[in-house]
Amino acid sequence: MIVMAAYLCLTVAMTWPLALRLNTHFAGQDIDVWINTWVTWWTEKAFSEEQSLYHTNLMFYPHGVSLTFHSFSHVNTALALLLQPWMGQLGAHNTTTLLTHALSGYGMFCLVRYVARSSLGAFFAGLVFAFFPYRMAESIHPVIVSTQWIPLYFLFLIRLVWERRKRDVIPAAIFFVLTALSSWHLMIFTLLLSAAYVCYLVAFERWRCSKTMMLNLVLLAGLACVILAPILYPIIREQLTTSHSYVGVSLEKGRGNDLIAFILPAEEHPVWGKLVKAVHERVRTKRSAYLGITVIGLSVAAALANWKRARFWILATLLSVLFSIGPYIQINGHTFDILAPWSLPIVWLLRYPFRFNVLIGLTLAVASGLGLSALLHRLAANQIRKRWLLAGAMMALLMFEYLCFPFPTTAAVIPDYYVNLAALPGDGAIMELPMGRQRSKLYMYYQTVHSRPVVEGHISRTSIEAYRFIEATPALRSFRACRDWTLPPADLSPLLSDLGEQGIEYVIMHKQLVTKPALDLWLDTRTVAPDYENEHIAVYNTKTASVSSTGQAQLLESCIAVRPLLANSISALPGDIIEIPLEWIAGHTPRQDYVLELSLTGEAEKIHQRHRYQVVDGSTVAGWPMTSRRVISYSLPVSLSLTPGLYHLQAALVPEESEQDNFLSAHLLDIQVLDRPQDATPPAVNATFGADLRLYGYDLEVDHDAIHTTLYWQSLRQIDVDYKFFLHLYDAEGNLAAQADVMPRDWAYPTSWWKIEEMVSDKITLFLEGVPPGTYRLGIGVYNPYTGERLTITDHPPDLTANEGRLILPEEVVR
Repeated sequence: MIVMAAYLCLTVAMTWPLALRLNTHFAGQDIDVWINTWVTWWTEKAFSEEQSLYHTNLMFYPHGVSLTFHSFSHVNTALALLLQPWMGQLGAHNTTTLLTHALSGYGMFCLVRYVARSSLGAFFAGLVFAFFPYRMAESIHPVIVSTQWIPLYFLFLIRLVWERRKRDVIPAAIFFVLTALSSWHLMIFTLLLSAAYVCYLVAFERWRCSKTMMLNLVLLAGLACVILAPILYPIIREQLTTSHSYVGVSLEKGRGNDLIAFILPAEEHPVWGKLVKAVHERVRTKRSAYLGITVIGLSVAAALANWKRARFWILATLLSVLFSIGPYIQINGHTFDILAPWSLPIVWLLRYPFRFNVLIGLTLAVASGLGLSALLHRLAANQIRKRWLLAGAMMALLMFEYLCFPFPTTAAVIPDYYVNLAALPGDGAIMELPMGRQRSKLYMYYQTVHSRPVVEGHISRTSIEAYRFIEATPALRSFRACRDWTLPPADLSPLLSDLGEQGIEYVIMHKQLVTKPALDLWLDTRTVAPDYENEHIAVYNTKTASVSSTGQAQLLESCIAVRPLLANSISALPGDIIEIPLEWIAGHTPRQDYVLELSLTGEAEKIHQRHRYQVVDGSTVAGWPMTSRRVISYSLPVSLSLTPGLYHLQAALVPEESEQDNFLSAHLLDIQVLDRPQDATPPAVNATFGADLRLYGYDLEVDHDAIHTTLYWQSLRQIDVDYKFFLHLYDAEGNLAAQADVMPRDWAYPTSWWKIEEMVSDKITLFLEGVPPGTYRLGIGVYNPYTGERLTITDHPPDLTANEGRLILPEEVVR
């Protein structure tokens, strides 16, 4: 009890001032701290309401999501639930975290006292393991920091091997099960180290591998499997039956240790921290991997004093270091292009190889404890004072090396609005912006207060299927494209009604979570005030939403908004070409390229004509920087086939290659199509080119330098070929005098993009430079640019001539 009390006191000291902030702050500074209390809240809710622990409908609304691969730490959760009535939710969580440090130290003390037969050496080893910098940094992750049961498991495993007592099977199995119920990550590490220990016995101490020992190990494994079967079965079943694997990430995401990180003190060290800050920035360590000079020195002493006793722990340390370096070796921030093949399964299963630091801390703790014990044994038995002085000096040096003061904490602040929301009736879903896996961790903490379903969420291993509702809903898909640091650069009022119909009652914008340029952009583009707003959040209630007038910036795909710069309504004649200036606003840099689709719709939203354009000629949308704005004009031909009436001009951004057909659409303006005067009607042609195109009519204008022709085409079916059009000028003898071969809309709208029965106008300018005076005729044709084959003209008016795939117009051009 005295030893445990000592570890508790030292834990309070090494994590100061956390003990003063148990109910106001989280242990650690990382976005991950916000998800930890959610597990305790959900476990209590699931059991009290008789719901499945491994599935929730409160995240990824409305379908819910499997929690099978979420980071549950059942032992910590059970302890937190026991403490919660007296300490509150946050206080219970922090107390549980503090206990993992003290208990880890005590567990290591028990293990090394048995192995080294030295209480002072064992106490030192407990300090190493309890306050190992990586473990302390992982205070943000209960599933990593809960290592307290591993040393006790190895204590009874070693006793089982050395003393061959069957009674050690049960405690070994119990502590292994407690490890597994604390974290499946730690269970895997424990299994790996156990396998390494068995291999070590076979290779170096085969005399211990008796039939009795092997039988005891089989009993241990069998007992652990029987106890864990109800927990492991859902995980294995989910992995084998889901359409997308929960494990497995690309090698690029598998971060490991930079080798220099092992000798680099923590950035939070009160003395060395400022001196090594620049190195940390260069090395970019995600968690401290510092081993400690004292620990390294004592481990070397253990190897020199009694190699046979220290051999397994030293070899296990070196093996763990090897496994922790990641896919590619890194030294002082430089990555060498040398693939470590053993990292492939590690990254696939554990994602981050640096998590092997858990085993490095464990094995080094034993090795350094053996080293200090060896030094103490070299002193005479009557030199008790010197032994205590030596042990005290080593412990003081260790604590100084591992010191992290003040211990980092995160203030657990919840906006008052969520407290008020919890008191309101209803269970409508909440859409929180900005979206993203990292931001959702914070929103999950807020959910423990308001208890309503949220559209997104965070699961440790999230299946792609969880996002199917978001990806199938255009507005949510675009919100997600804005990512973690930006808000949609548009007024949300046109979208709120549709979101409300989906069961989303509140849209909450977190202004303090985005960059200032992104916030300024959103404030500039919104036209409808939120239902609630303060300096931190803005809230829209979809049930009371009002829609602003046209002319505001409206959201399209990929966090891009468009704003029309014309009046709300204009007039046009059939055959006119209208210039449509649009302002584009990029909330975030798009990840793919898009084309602009402008559509004229009438009653019942029927599409009467549709045109596609490159958003920027000669450039791509994917290159737009975040929060950028630009104005671009587009030529919109009004189809000759449109009957007089009111039409709505809609804009959509469509990926160049996409299987989806559901995209956000913005209402730009209304177009009143008027009756065209009889004398302004272009000549009717109705000539058919092959089975794909019909030339509906044309406009012709001749000046001194060029012939300006507007051709009005109609697609007869879905076209697979990007045809070229030609305009030829022939003299009186039929010789070619000039020609122009073009792709529709100057390559901006190839025929393979045209919809069935779509009317498309195209301007062709034929320059007359070098053409001698005379009388000429024009010929029009269509050909496949890949084969040169012209489309046959199968139908045309009798007063027009067609031959060799060209239609000769009746007008004479006199020059």
